[in-house]
Amino acid sequence: MRIQFKTTYWDVLRFNIAHAFRSPWHQLTNGLLAAWIIWTFMTDSKTDFITASLIAFFWWTGLWIVNFFVLAFAVAGKKNKTMYVEHTMEITDEGLLEETKFNKSIFYWPGIVKLLQHPGFIAVYISGHQAHVIPKRFFASKVEMGEFRRLIEEHMERSRALT
Repeated sequence: MRIQFKTTYWDVLRFNIAHAFRSPWHQLTNGLLAAWIIWTFMTDSKTDFITASLIAFFWWTGLWIVNFFVLAFAVAGKKNKTMYVEHTMEITDEGLLEETKFNKSIFYWPGIVKLLQHPGFIAVYISGHQAHVIPKRFFASKVEMGEFRRLIEEHMERSRALT
């Protein structure tokens, strides 16, 4: 199966935000900061728990807003021009073939880490922090998208059974 697509700035930004939000380390760090804020406000200024929790929630929200802008600037960098081009992704028995005007790569099935579906895109992870982001709008139908996912999952399962 073969699909052609072009990722945009917004596709890559949406992926990076979703990836950061799903990160246990991001959530743990922000959660510990929120807990520290609650504890500090309750012990130092004798603030009640609800008020301290609201303050922590605003800090947590503020951190995610800052994170959004950091990611937005990072994704906008001029060195990222190779992401915003026409991609061809082909599922073969050997692996996942990805091709652009800049590269041609094959990712063997044992090297595919995971496959995730988010609103707006499918992510095929080739490491813990690298993925091919395929916008859903480039699939002709939900059936085609489902078949694409099924084939990748089938190849991943088969390669894991062999290793």
